[in-house]
Amino acid sequence: MELKDRIHRWLAYEPPGYASRREFNLLWVWFGISVLYSFQFFLRLLSEYNGLFVYVYQMGYTKLVMREDAVMPPFGEVLGSGASGFAIGMWITVCFIGYRYLYHFRGSKSIYLMRRMKKRSLLWKNCLLVPLGEAAGFAVTGILLRLLYTGIYLLVTPGKCLTSVWWR
Repeated sequence: MELKDRIHRWLAYEPPGYASRREFNLLWVWFGISVLYSFQFFLRLLSEYNGLFVYVYQMGYTKLVMREDAVMPPFGEVLGSGASGFAIGMWITVCFIGYRYLYHFRGSKSIYLMRRMKKRSLLWKNCLLVPLGEAAGFAVTGILLRLLYTGIYLLVTPGKCLTSVWWR
């Protein structure tokens, strides 16, 4: 079975009549905002990196020299709240679980249809499966970006400027 078919089968678990396009659009917009917000890491890294050096005037020209007491702040301080957008995105998807459940009680009252089904677990699959998958997407992306930013931090920071607890 192709991946595309598996995704379509997975997305088929939605409440009857539910307009999932709005949910996906909202999450894609939030995902984009989260990625852009995480880019503040680069601004902080550049600022902290430039703070490691000082300009020295010698024999008619200016030279960039590393300060003797130069220490790079730990990674967590440089990252700041850059990954918080993904955590908020996960909480938004958890809220969609409740919204999807309450949706069954609106309009055509599809909760009655769901209660008459042979597979009673279908109600919970409709409510849980897609939002938990979306939450997992936010979590995995946040973790991968954090690992990427950690690698960039270690590549950019001079070895003698790292603290013994750089990962905090």
